Amino acid sequence: MFSRNTLTFDEAADSVRYMAAWSIEFYFQFGRLPDTRERVPFMTAYLEEVNAKCSYWRLSKLTLEGVGLAITVLEDRVTLEMALIAFNDKEPLERERMLMMLGSHARMLIRNKNWY
Repeated sequence: MFSRNTLTFDEAADSVRYMAAWSIEFYFQFGRLPDTRERVPFMTAYLEEVNAKCSYWRLSKLTLEGVGLAITVLEDRVTLEMALIAFNDKEPLERERMLMMLGSHARMLIRNKNWY
């Protein structure tokens, strides 16, 4: 449950961006956002992939921030349309633009919460 936090600022922000993007794609595929049982293994696998460690508490907070960011995108008509084009139409340029936007917002969230 308690493990040494090795997440850098960039890794924390990337994990939130990654969770947000995955949550949006999950929403488009299943019509709902992922629940905790689905989010935690996904985020754990991501952190293993980037060779970073953090406590379960921090992991939970990062996944929740990612889902919160996804909700913000899905609730706004303009960003929802952008996400539909980026993730459903599989437009590489639009997808990259959406990931950059998510990354920018994720960095602000992490910086404001000081979770790195």
